[in-house]
Amino acid sequence: GAEASSSRFAQPIFATYRESMSKPATKTVNCPSCQKEVAWLEENKYRPFCSKRCKLIDFGDWAAEKHIIPGKRVSTEDDENQETLQ
Repeated sequence: GAEASSSRFAQPIFATYRESMSKPATKTVNCPSCQKEVAWLEENKYRPFCSKRCKLIDFGDWAAEKHIIPGKRVSTEDDENQETLQ
């Protein structure tokens, strides 16, 4: 009677819960360029970016020195050579 009908409804919920627990959740991040949600998967060769375009835009920003890492500038051998040439 009543017990059979209640277990009939509980079974699919339990099965769905069990399936969701057996699969690891896919981590997602926001693309640093466009903020689109991106799955963090090994197959995504542009991660953390959503596309090659966004990756190149970010690379261009670094090359144009729009992004910098704060801290004291460390002189390099090239910097010292430039100073002696002038």
